[in-house]
Amino acid sequence: MVLGDREFCSPKLGNWLSFEGAYFCLRQKNNTLVWQDTEVARELKDYGVKPGVKLFINDCNVTKQKGFGTFNIACKGKMYYQGFKMKEPWYILTNFDDVEPAIVAYQRRLSIEEA
Repeated sequence: MVLGDREFCSPKLGNWLSFEGAYFCLRQKNNTLVWQDTEVARELKDYGVKPGVKLFINDCNVTKQKGFGTFNIACKGKMYYQGFKMKEPWYILTNFDDVEPAIVAYQRRLSIEEA
């Protein structure tokens, strides 16, 4: 499993990791564009994820570039994590099929960084 902060938010990386058979959770910036088949592209911040709210966007395209396939986005609004006030919700590009395992996996990244 590959866990990455916003510096590693590339859908191209996510596509390659999927091709290699690896699970991944790559945090996205709040202005990342996503869209589903019938939807107009929206920035992730426009989904209105508030503290305590979880959202799972299934099978969406990420960014305006084509050719990367579809991904899932796990979203979670948190006020605090490990005593720190969160500035924005987590938006996580993932190939997990549900919001919970993606959030649990991404939380591990924070403890790795402290080490």
